[in-house]
Amino acid sequence: MTQSEIRDSQIRDLLDKVRRRNYGSYLRTAFLKRIRHFEGASISFDFPVTALVGPNGSGKSTVLAAAACAYDTANPKEYFFNSVVGDSQDFSWEMEYELIQRSLSANDAVRVYVKMTREAVTREPEADRPIRYFGINRTLPPVTSPFFMRKYFRGTVVKALTETTEVDTGLVRREASRVLGKELSSFKLLRVSFSLQQRKKRKWTTRIDPETQQEVQVRLKPAIYETVGGTRTQELFVSDGNEKYSEFNFGAGEASVLRLIYGIEELPEQSLVLIEEIENGLHPLAVERLIEYLIAVAIRRKVQVIFTTHSEYALRPLPSEAVWSALSGRLLQGTLSVESLRALSGRIDKKLALFTEDYFAKKWVEAILRERLGERFDEVGVYHLGGDDVAVKIHLAHNQNPSVLFRSLCLIDGDSEQKEDDQKKIFRLPGQSPELFVFNVVYESLDRNAAVLTAGRQRPIGSQHEVTTAVREVANTNRDPHLLFAQVGLRIGLVSEEVVRGAFLAVCLSERPELADQIASPVLSALDEK
Repeated sequence: MTQSEIRDSQIRDLLDKVRRRNYGSYLRTAFLKRIRHFEGASISFDFPVTALVGPNGSGKSTVLAAAACAYDTANPKEYFFNSVVGDSQDFSWEMEYELIQRSLSANDAVRVYVKMTREAVTREPEADRPIRYFGINRTLPPVTSPFFMRKYFRGTVVKALTETTEVDTGLVRREASRVLGKELSSFKLLRVSFSLQQRKKRKWTTRIDPETQQEVQVRLKPAIYETVGGTRTQELFVSDGNEKYSEFNFGAGEASVLRLIYGIEELPEQSLVLIEEIENGLHPLAVERLIEYLIAVAIRRKVQVIFTTHSEYALRPLPSEAVWSALSGRLLQGTLSVESLRALSGRIDKKLALFTEDYFAKKWVEAILRERLGERFDEVGVYHLGGDDVAVKIHLAHNQNPSVLFRSLCLIDGDSEQKEDDQKKIFRLPGQSPELFVFNVVYESLDRNAAVLTAGRQRPIGSQHEVTTAVREVANTNRDPHLLFAQVGLRIGLVSEEVVRGAFLAVCLSERPELADQIASPVLSALDEK
């Protein structure tokens, strides 16, 4: 895994900047009162670069388009299309927004109300902001563009290229080079103006065929030319290296990244940027570096970016507050794995789903069930959802959804404020914090399990004293239970957190088998239900 070049301090500064509302223009919250399949959903933009994830058809693009409609500079018809066939002609959508708009209020947030029908759009009050939308057509092969292609000029005479100007794109080339991981110094942007002067047009006439006495169409000769006026201007990226070639011969990823970065850098500060399926045409590592660029430009130029994605690589540089999942008319904040999203949308081949608060609880439950369920372990999927409230809500909604073919259980942490309920299949894990509980079980039996723990951490048996010393030091100094296993791994020689966690879970399971039975019991019961 690559290490992000965006520092944690920069992430914290941006989160704090949003909390303090230190912007001239910023979309803070969107309330989707009624639009498409959303009714009463809301999303807060707590970070200036926001990712929208979710299964196909879950509403990501709806949220993206709704964000633009907060501003008078956006024409909703450019984002929401209504076909005369198949679409309801009688719709009434309502949205409400909380904006930071210093041109309207120097101190307070501004509430904007928007109502959309087929006939009209009403917005009150009106707020202006530069907006740039990058749709998925940006990743289409360049040869699909009509500009500069021979087939476009077939039958047309280009009288003159009236102007060819090189645009200064040094910053764009540098940033695109970082994203793509390749040298782009030879790439240039040309602004070309040209005029179409003549188009060949042959006229036809009707005459009587002497043999058949029928009317037939006959093309007149010579050809007649029609003059076409007007001038067109088009920007074109070219590579002027050993062999000169235009962007029509670039890779789709090269062209889309150059276009995207150029478009963003051309915008005024504090603009709103909307991007559909940001990973299209890009290598996973390029996707990750592109998100880092967006964070950097949010720092440098105070732009706000919202994008949709199906890629976990796009989420890696972002804090959890910056990720929202769209699921069946609901919007949930927090980073979810693709595996969890598939479970929430019912797209897994399992008999039972278990929803936990976080990743450690997931690994703990999996360790127990792998031991207690044996061959039946493959019938169960365990998924972490980033919080007790989210886990309980999704679990309850999941079991009420008749289209989902498998049931679920919810396992909340010991310190959760959510209530246990056997009837609703909500159960509580032992202890307050799962990490601290497992650590303490092992710590209390450290002397008799030192050899097992040492081997489990992939250390020589002779280094038992080193391992036990490290565990005791962490027990005395740790302030955050979530860091316990990473801190132990660091002290015994850069052993990964995953390895340390596995060793602790194995010892805990052997020390407290009754707790393993307690957790596995409702799972076995649920699997046996018809």
